[in-house]
Amino acid sequence: MEKSVLVSFRSSSINWRFLRLVSLLILCGLFIGCATATKRYDKIPYCWTSDHRLYPEERILTLNLSLESTADGIIKWVNEKEGEIIENNNNCSTVAKLQPDSKKNFLAVQNIVKKEWNAYDENKYRKWEDGEWEKLQQLSKSQINFTNPQDQHGHCLKTKLGKREYTIEYLVQVGTVTTMQPTYIYTQTGPMFAGMIPVHSPQMETRKKTKLFFSQIDFFIFSDQGSTKIYAVGVPLEESSSVKVGYDATIGHSWWPIVTGEDEALRIKEAYTYLKNLEIQP
Repeated sequence: MEKSVLVSFRSSSINWRFLRLVSLLILCGLFIGCATATKRYDKIPYCWTSDHRLYPEERILTLNLSLESTADGIIKWVNEKEGEIIENNNNCSTVAKLQPDSKKNFLAVQNIVKKEWNAYDENKYRKWEDGEWEKLQQLSKSQINFTNPQDQHGHCLKTKLGKREYTIEYLVQVGTVTTMQPTYIYTQTGPMFAGMIPVHSPQMETRKKTKLFFSQIDFFIFSDQGSTKIYAVGVPLEESSSVKVGYDATIGHSWWPIVTGEDEALRIKEAYTYLKNLEIQP
């Protein structure tokens, strides 16, 4: 009999140690899960433009047209797109020229921004590497050189087109819900019911927010080596906001799909196709 009692005691001791081990593993798993939860974005840089999407040589178009005819062509294209001209300067001297390492620098920028954009797409926070943000800005600005020679009299147009609405959904807490949950005490013989306790949980509701965005595209028309050239850059802007696109600006991550700079790049390509077709017309 003593032997059987001893066996029973050891069995209970083993079960108790096993339960404690399982509980410990569960708690460790919960703590590790919380510690390694994916960090999400709240704000992102509001700086992405057509320059981040178009190769440097794609931003400059050479035409066999006069400065005036080119400007008139852009105005006509904007009107057909139901846009508007918000600035028309026929005494603008801005000249844009590709730099020797423009393509190399653009590709280096792409190596950085594509990792960042993928993180925005997946909403998985990515920490900037040391010096990466500064490198991105320096390489972006070194692709095109802008000058304002005194003997140049070009044409500059600031346009506004491509208005579009974008709606996001988000959760807000509107109250608290209380439910009763059972609790247990773990003993050597197993879990024992200990009673009910109140558990408070946030009550959430889905809300919607809609904003109106548009593309601002600036066209710089100038003479260079006997030809008419045009440089264009486009930025996405919110209609009701005074915040301008820049490396020091931010915007909510939820608006990312509408502020990527891709819409602006496509519109510049479309404008250039329109001008090239205008060039070959009799």
